[in-house]
Amino acid sequence: MSKLSPGRRSLLIDAALCLALPAASVMAAPAGLRAVTLTAPLFGMEGQGAPSGIFVDVMSELSRASGVQITNAMVPKVRGQALLKAGEADLMIGFDSAELQACARHVALVASFDVGIVARSGIRLRALSDLHGKTVGQLRSADYFAPFEQDSASLKYNTNTMTQMVKMLALGRVDAVIGVRESLYYAFQGEGIAPERIGDFLPLTSREAWLHYANSSYDAATADKLAGAMRRMRDGGSIAAIVARYVRK
Repeated sequence: MSKLSPGRRSLLIDAALCLALPAASVMAAPAGLRAVTLTAPLFGMEGQGAPSGIFVDVMSELSRASGVQITNAMVPKVRGQALLKAGEADLMIGFDSAELQACARHVALVASFDVGIVARSGIRLRALSDLHGKTVGQLRSADYFAPFEQDSASLKYNTNTMTQMVKMLALGRVDAVIGVRESLYYAFQGEGIAPERIGDFLPLTSREAWLHYANSSYDAATADKLAGAMRRMRDGGSIAAIVARYVRK
């Protein structure tokens, strides 16, 4: 058998190394993204240890549709925003607030939801002025409707969870609560609060839920991939089907 010259042996080694590069690249695939989901009735819940809800399911479907690995953790909104700001989380689906927009940017629209106020039975609501002198429960860090937030004649009481807020309404500790209509009524039903104990829904505005990407870890190529997948999910009816799965008629 003829011996290889040193030069030919070097070429063969170089070729072998080149052929090995694609496999090495696959093995070194980048880690997935870390998502945090708002803990709130309808949107993010932890029943029997298994997370569920509209935003939980949308995030799972987004991972499948985009091909981007996404892990998810359930947290209150304030905690989620702190994680995004600190670079300990990458994604969050939520409604805009000054705090959220300061640490993350829009990637794609998820869906729109009606926001309004429900008072306890006996309080008739026709306008925001009917709340003057009354206490309204709201989620801490929420910014649902500027005219309401700027109206100093009504008192605001911050809570950490929607469940805490509707319980306070049932106990008479607040006069009304503000939030997304579907989430409020889901919480009322979940806590066994009878319809006769609450008043009608006063609609205020419609709010958009967005997929946000943390400024601390933002990657334009990944954001484009996620935005395209979310658009296909909206156009194909996937998001509407997820919402319908949870909204009680």
